[in-house]
Amino acid sequence: MGPCLGPLFGGWISYRTGQWRWIYWVLFIIVGAVFALTLIMPETLGTVIPKKKAARLNKGNNTNVYITESDLHVVPLSSRLKTAMLRPFILMFMEPIVLFMSFYLSFVYSLIYATFFAFPIAFEEIRGWNAGMTGISFVSIIVSGQLFTLAGQSIRIRAHYIGWDSRGVGLDASPRMTVRS
Repeated sequence: MGPCLGPLFGGWISYRTGQWRWIYWVLFIIVGAVFALTLIMPETLGTVIPKKKAARLNKGNNTNVYITESDLHVVPLSSRLKTAMLRPFILMFMEPIVLFMSFYLSFVYSLIYATFFAFPIAFEEIRGWNAGMTGISFVSIIVSGQLFTLAGQSIRIRAHYIGWDSRGVGLDASPRMTVRS
Protein backbone atom coordinates (compact mmCIF):
# COMPACT_ATOMS: atom_id res chain seq x y z
CA MET A 1 0.00 0.00 0.00
CA GLY A 2 2.81 2.40 0.90
CA PRO A 3 4.56 2.48 -2.50
CA CYS A 4 1.23 3.33 -4.14
CA LEU A 5 0.32 6.13 -1.73
CA GLY A 6 3.43 8.07 -2.74
CA PRO A 7 2.34 8.65 -6.36
CA LEU A 8 -1.23 9.27 -5.21
CA PHE A 9 -0.35 12.14 -2.87
CA GLY A 10 2.73 13.25 -4.80
CA GLY A 11 0.75 13.66 -8.01
CA TRP A 12 -1.75 16.00 -6.39
CA ILE A 13 0.92 17.97 -4.54
CA SER A 14 2.92 18.57 -7.71
CA TYR A 15 -0.23 19.37 -9.69
CA ARG A 16 -1.59 21.89 -7.17
CA THR A 17 1.73 23.63 -6.47
CA GLY A 18 3.12 23.42 -9.98
CA GLN A 19 6.49 22.23 -8.66
CA TRP A 20 7.74 18.77 -7.90
CA ARG A 21 9.95 20.15 -5.13
CA TRP A 22 6.92 20.63 -2.87
CA ILE A 23 6.58 16.86 -2.63
CA TYR A 24 9.80 16.84 -0.61
CA TRP A 25 8.78 19.83 1.52
CA VAL A 26 5.54 18.10 2.49
CA LEU A 27 7.50 14.94 3.23
CA PHE A 28 9.91 16.90 5.48
CA ILE A 29 6.95 18.44 7.33
CA ILE A 30 5.41 15.01 7.94
CA VAL A 31 8.76 13.56 9.05
CA GLY A 32 9.25 16.50 11.44
CA ALA A 33 5.80 15.99 12.95
CA VAL A 34 6.36 12.26 13.40
CA PHE A 35 9.79 12.92 14.93
CA ALA A 36 8.25 15.37 17.39
CA LEU A 37 5.70 12.71 18.37
CA THR A 38 8.46 10.16 18.98
CA LEU A 39 10.10 12.51 21.46
CA ILE A 40 7.09 12.37 23.78
CA MET A 41 6.41 8.63 23.43
CA PRO A 42 7.40 6.42 26.38
CA GLU A 43 10.30 4.00 26.02
CA THR A 44 9.32 0.39 25.28
CA LEU A 45 12.64 -1.38 24.64
CA GLY A 46 12.99 -4.26 27.07
CA THR A 47 16.63 -3.56 27.95
CA VAL A 48 16.30 0.20 28.40
CA ILE A 49 13.41 0.15 30.88
CA PRO A 50 15.32 -1.85 33.55
CA LYS A 51 18.41 0.35 33.00
CA LYS A 52 16.37 3.48 33.66
CA LYS A 53 14.78 1.90 36.72
CA ALA A 54 18.19 0.84 38.09
CA ALA A 55 19.59 4.34 37.48
CA ARG A 56 16.60 5.87 39.25
CA LEU A 57 16.99 3.50 42.23
CA ASN A 58 20.74 4.13 42.40
CA LYS A 59 20.18 7.88 42.35
CA GLY A 60 17.37 7.74 44.92
CA ASN A 61 19.34 5.52 47.31
CA ASN A 62 22.72 7.16 46.61
CA THR A 63 24.34 3.83 45.72
CA ASN A 64 25.53 1.78 42.73
CA VAL A 65 24.26 -1.65 43.72
CA TYR A 66 21.33 -1.79 41.30
CA ILE A 67 22.40 -3.16 37.92
CA THR A 68 20.57 -4.92 35.13
CA GLU A 69 21.27 -8.25 33.53
CA SER A 70 22.26 -6.51 30.30
CA ASP A 71 24.93 -4.62 32.27
CA LEU A 72 26.38 -7.93 33.44
CA HIS A 73 26.65 -9.38 29.94
CA VAL A 74 28.03 -6.52 27.87
CA VAL A 75 28.69 -7.62 24.29
CA PRO A 76 31.40 -5.61 22.49
CA LEU A 77 30.30 -3.34 19.66
CA SER A 78 32.47 -5.20 17.13
CA SER A 79 30.74 -8.48 17.99
CA ARG A 80 27.28 -6.93 17.71
CA LEU A 81 28.14 -5.36 14.35
CA LYS A 82 29.54 -8.65 13.06
CA THR A 83 26.36 -10.46 14.07
CA ALA A 84 24.12 -7.77 12.60
CA MET A 85 25.99 -7.77 9.28
CA LEU A 86 26.30 -11.54 8.86
CA ARG A 87 22.93 -12.79 10.11
CA PRO A 88 20.89 -11.65 7.07
CA PHE A 89 23.24 -13.46 4.69
CA ILE A 90 23.28 -16.60 6.83
CA LEU A 91 19.49 -16.64 6.92
CA MET A 92 19.31 -15.95 3.18
CA PHE A 93 21.46 -18.90 2.16
CA MET A 94 20.75 -21.38 4.96
CA GLU A 95 16.96 -21.04 5.13
CA PRO A 96 15.19 -21.86 1.84
CA ILE A 97 11.97 -20.09 2.81
CA VAL A 98 13.86 -16.81 3.30
CA LEU A 99 15.55 -17.21 -0.08
CA PHE A 100 12.33 -18.00 -1.95
CA MET A 101 10.35 -15.25 -0.22
CA SER A 102 13.11 -12.80 -1.14
CA PHE A 103 12.89 -13.83 -4.79
CA TYR A 104 9.10 -13.60 -4.72
CA LEU A 105 9.03 -10.16 -3.08
CA SER A 106 11.71 -8.82 -5.41
CA PHE A 107 9.57 -9.91 -8.37
CA VAL A 108 6.42 -8.36 -6.90
CA TYR A 109 8.15 -5.07 -6.13
CA SER A 110 9.73 -4.99 -9.58
CA LEU A 111 6.23 -5.20 -11.05
CA ILE A 112 4.95 -2.43 -8.77
CA TYR A 113 7.85 -0.15 -9.58
CA ALA A 114 7.44 -0.88 -13.30
CA THR A 115 3.95 0.60 -13.01
CA PHE A 116 5.50 3.79 -11.64
CA PHE A 117 7.05 4.27 -15.06
CA ALA A 118 4.19 2.86 -17.13
CA PHE A 119 1.25 4.71 -15.53
CA PRO A 120 2.46 8.25 -16.32
CA ILE A 121 3.08 7.26 -19.92
CA ALA A 122 -0.28 5.52 -20.25
CA PHE A 123 -2.37 8.12 -18.44
CA GLU A 124 -0.59 11.46 -18.85
CA GLU A 125 0.97 11.21 -22.29
CA ILE A 126 -1.60 9.01 -24.06
CA ARG A 127 -4.85 9.91 -22.27
CA GLY A 128 -3.94 13.48 -21.31
CA TRP A 129 -4.63 13.18 -17.58
CA ASN A 130 -2.98 15.59 -15.15
CA ALA A 131 -0.49 14.41 -12.48
CA GLY A 132 -3.15 14.27 -9.77
CA MET A 133 -5.48 12.04 -11.76
CA THR A 134 -2.56 9.82 -12.73
CA GLY A 135 -1.86 9.39 -9.01
CA ILE A 136 -5.45 8.31 -8.47
CA SER A 137 -4.91 5.49 -10.95
CA PHE A 138 -2.66 3.87 -8.33
CA VAL A 139 -5.75 3.34 -6.17
CA SER A 140 -6.50 0.34 -8.41
CA ILE A 141 -3.31 -1.34 -7.17
CA ILE A 142 -4.21 -0.58 -3.56
CA VAL A 143 -7.74 -1.95 -3.92
CA SER A 144 -6.65 -5.10 -5.74
CA GLY A 145 -3.95 -5.73 -3.15
CA GLN A 146 -6.46 -5.41 -0.33
CA LEU A 147 -8.95 -7.70 -2.08
CA PHE A 148 -6.29 -10.38 -2.63
CA THR A 149 -5.25 -10.06 1.01
CA LEU A 150 -8.83 -10.53 2.21
CA ALA A 151 -9.32 -13.50 -0.11
CA GLY A 152 -6.10 -15.10 1.07
CA GLN A 153 -7.06 -14.58 4.70
CA SER A 154 -10.47 -16.16 4.20
CA ILE A 155 -8.86 -19.17 2.52
CA ARG A 156 -6.33 -19.44 5.35
CA ILE A 157 -9.03 -19.22 8.00
CA ARG A 158 -11.14 -21.83 6.23
CA ALA A 159 -8.15 -24.16 5.96
CA HIS A 160 -7.37 -23.67 9.63
CA TYR A 161 -10.85 -24.26 11.03
CA ILE A 162 -12.15 -26.84 8.58
CA GLY A 163 -8.94 -28.50 7.47
CA TRP A 164 -8.05 -29.91 4.06
CA ASP A 165 -6.82 -33.29 2.99
CA SER A 166 -4.17 -33.80 0.30
CA ARG A 167 -6.74 -33.39 -2.52
CA GLY A 168 -7.96 -30.03 -1.18
CA VAL A 169 -11.25 -31.49 0.05
CA GLY A 170 -12.49 -30.06 3.33
CA LEU A 171 -12.39 -32.20 6.44
CA ASP A 172 -14.25 -31.63 9.66
CA ALA A 173 -11.42 -30.72 12.03
CA SER A 174 -13.49 -29.34 14.86
CA PRO A 175 -12.42 -30.58 18.30
CA ARG A 176 -14.51 -33.34 19.80
CA MET A 177 -15.51 -33.51 23.42
CA THR A 178 -14.97 -36.92 24.95
CA VAL A 179 -15.59 -38.35 28.40
CA ARG A 180 -12.98 -40.64 29.87
CA SER A 181 -14.01 -43.37 32.24
